[in-house]
Amino acid sequence: MKKRLWLYIFAALMLICGTGVGVRFLLFGMEEIERGSNASSIVICFFMALLFFAGGCFGLLLFSFNKGAFLRIEGGRLLCRFGFNTSIDLPLEKIEDVFSDPAVVDVFAFGKNYRVPRIEGFEDAFSELEGLEAKPWTVNASEERKRYERFSRRRMASMLLMLVFGAVFVLNIILCVGLTDGKDISQFGNKEDGIWLFAFFFEVVVAALLFICAYLGGKATAESRRSLKRMASALGYAQRYEKVGAGTLIRIMLLDNYRWRVTVTYNYGQYIYGMYIMDTLKDEWALVHSEMCESLEELEERISLRIGEARIYEEKRF
Repeated sequence: MKKRLWLYIFAALMLICGTGVGVRFLLFGMEEIERGSNASSIVICFFMALLFFAGGCFGLLLFSFNKGAFLRIEGGRLLCRFGFNTSIDLPLEKIEDVFSDPAVVDVFAFGKNYRVPRIEGFEDAFSELEGLEAKPWTVNASEERKRYERFSRRRMASMLLMLVFGAVFVLNIILCVGLTDGKDISQFGNKEDGIWLFAFFFEVVVAALLFICAYLGGKATAESRRSLKRMASALGYAQRYEKVGAGTLIRIMLLDNYRWRVTVTYNYGQYIYGMYIMDTLKDEWALVHSEMCESLEELEERISLRIGEARIYEEKRF
């Protein structure tokens, strides 16, 4: 409820400030037309009015953000509504994969990535949804590696293009200032007016290209991340009992769809706990944390605190 109140306050500020300032710039533009000012002054006034009106509209939309949000799995379908009245209705058999993060759950189906934010009060439904993640024994690790490398190259290409367009954006401003001799817009003659207008619309095109590259880069990032996780699951499952620390193995737990592993060993009077992550670059388990205790009970308590509510996909005691 408190979060909702802050959202409404922010939305109201966006609506009032956006529309108020937008009206002011609109009036400025009309005044510039009456005075017979140059086209550059008129364009910049109306452009700023459009920007602030868009901000006001966004504030209005925020009042409905996540209103009536829900997530249900019933009748063999995933039913969900969230955000700005975004709806999802998917048959469960068509869901290719699911990846869970603390704030969002990625659902892959029909070649698309649906990002579903975690909605309060629907934890059981989200837990059931997370259980639809592809099983590691159905994944071909070598194919996923090729796919990961392909989308990584696309992501890198998008980032390079964004850098190029960003540089063009800045250089265009510098060039425009140089060609207009650094004059104020109100001092422009016909020549400077034409140069500025060309530079302005060129900036709009470059900005649009930047957003397109960012969108494509985001898609490539999501797909490469998907392949990386699938590859880690497949490798983790295949090597779930390999490379255990020195000593007598007592217990193994596989977490996060076999991407993480916890081992308990006994060596020279000490109980040793080790947490491993599957390193997809080396194709082997990498130790990320380890602790020693005198008693198994104490070590079990530390493990429980460490893994928290993480889902255990497989557990074996020896």
